[in-house]
Amino acid sequence: FLYIRICSAGIVIIIAYNVISGVLRGVGNANLPLLFVGIACVVNILGDLLLVGVFHMDVAGAAIATVFAQFVSVVCSVVVLRKQDMPIEFSREQCRIYKEELGRILNVGIPIALQETTVQICQRCRNKEIVPQIKKKRYQQCDSGVWILSTLFLCK
Repeated sequence: FLYIRICSAGIVIIIAYNVISGVLRGVGNANLPLLFVGIACVVNILGDLLLVGVFHMDVAGAAIATVFAQFVSVVCSVVVLRKQDMPIEFSREQCRIYKEELGRILNVGIPIALQETTVQICQRCRNKEIVPQIKKKRYQQCDSGVWILSTLFLCK
């Protein structure tokens, strides 16, 4: 759980990178986001080697290297974004919440989020009931769909 906690602390960095990459792709430049991901991969590998290999920080070191690599990617993309001649203006004033837009987004987003949450909960509950039955009686057909899935994935 330590890896997830450290990486979750860097969620703002991930969001920033995705926004900047989306802006660049939106104006037709898909190559720069790919370059930034490549830079992040190299920094991540070097950070893993240093923090895990040299300083023996184990999982925490890997997570810190990941977040730091994403941070480097954001810094590189911000520098390039400021130097590029963009067809749109990108300013701090534009980065604010508009109540009407937020309302429209939430009108669509909340029902979808509830639906996805319900589906995931139902799948987890169903798996807790069905999977043990399949493992005990490998070839008994609970129903044809579950039997096919169990034959393909669980009964190896």
